[in-house]
Amino acid sequence: MDNQLSNKKLLIVGSASIHLKSYHSLIKDVFKEVVTITDQPYSIDGVVNYTSSLSFKPFYLIPNRIKNLRKLIQEIQPDIIHIHQANTCSYYTIKAAEGKFPLIVTAWGSDVLYTPERGFIYKYILKEVLNGTKYFTASCHYMGDLMRKYHGKSMEITIANFGIEFDFPVLTKEKIVYSNRYLNPHYRIDKIIEQFEKFVSKPEYNDWKLVIAANGSLEENLKLQVSNLGISNSVQFIGWVDSKTNKEWYSRSMLYCALPITDSTSLSLYEAMAAGSIPIVSDLPANREVISSNDNGILVNERSKDVFEQALKIYSPEVVEKNKSLSKELAGKEENKKRFLQLYLKSINGN
Repeated sequence: MDNQLSNKKLLIVGSASIHLKSYHSLIKDVFKEVVTITDQPYSIDGVVNYTSSLSFKPFYLIPNRIKNLRKLIQEIQPDIIHIHQANTCSYYTIKAAEGKFPLIVTAWGSDVLYTPERGFIYKYILKEVLNGTKYFTASCHYMGDLMRKYHGKSMEITIANFGIEFDFPVLTKEKIVYSNRYLNPHYRIDKIIEQFEKFVSKPEYNDWKLVIAANGSLEENLKLQVSNLGISNSVQFIGWVDSKTNKEWYSRSMLYCALPITDSTSLSLYEAMAAGSIPIVSDLPANREVISSNDNGILVNERSKDVFEQALKIYSPEVVEKNKSLSKELAGKEENKKRFLQLYLKSINGN
């Protein structure tokens, strides 16, 4: 399959993000050339990068931005355009491409999940994007169902993610709860801290640690919360960590916790499972596709109590192995790579 694409040029359009690098690492050996257009200068080894504003504001600049993007696309002359995020990135690119190039849109999560809260303009953009091409990918079936709902018609959507590397170090598990999502309101790290305070206040669990990675707008507030609760000795803020360090923490931690308000199936969840950490995650449709509560993890809603104790009750070699196998099945790089490449061939052939 790769040979059929080896003489092709791929253009990736999206906001500058670590996710683009993750995707590039998945498919970089397939194409003759990969080029990116991002909203700000962005460096990926071996990739030519162009920049073009992908913002929707101010509105009066929209025609000029589409014109600029059209000029870049005509200069690049890609064989396939792959747009990351079903938002203004896709809206501008679809308009600029003028139906002259095969287009694929990958929804990331927030672009679809937050649409109802954002009002008419964002609903309009999403519907225009969904009507603008026929090839889409989403990371979970729930996302795909939402896209069909907003589109109002039947759509074929490839379920695929960027995959994870299964190169976790073999380390002794410790009494650690690991959290590594952004420290902003959406990810509700405060709720994790609240649950942990109740957990660690019990004598049999007072030697446990909560390790909080990443950074964000609420970092100081969260540190103050920890101080006010009197659990500073049990909570460690380690800031943003690189991939190697992140995997070490997964491998050391018995439990993993992420409680966002909305989410698609995150690669962080698959990584935690692959590293043998029992996941404690929000009770969301996407997570239910992977986690059965009190079976291979814990699904948390507003009524949930003692979530860490519940997770420890199911912690066993059998559950750990089950989760490792499931993560390989759903987040294996080669399987997901095949899904993207099949879609590329389909788009080129107009099937």
